[in-house]
Amino acid sequence: MTRVIAEVMDKDPKVVYIGEDVEHGGYYLVTDGLAQQFPGRVIDFPPDETTLLGAAMGFSQDGLLPIVEIPYSKYLDCGADMFYELAMSNWLTNKQRPNGMVIRVQGFDRGV
Repeated sequence: MTRVIAEVMDKDPKVVYIGEDVEHGGYYLVTDGLAQQFPGRVIDFPPDETTLLGAAMGFSQDGLLPIVEIPYSKYLDCGADMFYELAMSNWLTNKQRPNGMVIRVQGFDRGV
C-alpha cells in the first residue's frame, strides 16, 4: 500500500495525503516514510473525521487531489454529515464545486 501511494504522489504533485498521525506512519505504518519523501504533502490532522473531510473538500476545490485516511470503518459515522455534504455539493452547485478525492478506510474484513 505504501509503495502504491508513493507512486501516485510521485506522478502527480497535486496529490496530498491527510489523516490522523500520518506524518509518523499512521495506523499500521501505511504512510511510513512518505512525509520525508513528500514534504508538505503528508499532513497530520486531529482525530476528527468531520474536519478531515471538510479539509479534503477545501483541498479539492483548490485544485488538489486529497487522499483522506479514515483509521477505522467504525469512524465513518463520525464524519457522515460532511460526507453527505461532499456528495451533494457538486450537484447543488451545478458542477461548479467538484470534490474529487480518495477516501481510504481501514478495518473492513470478513464478517464486517
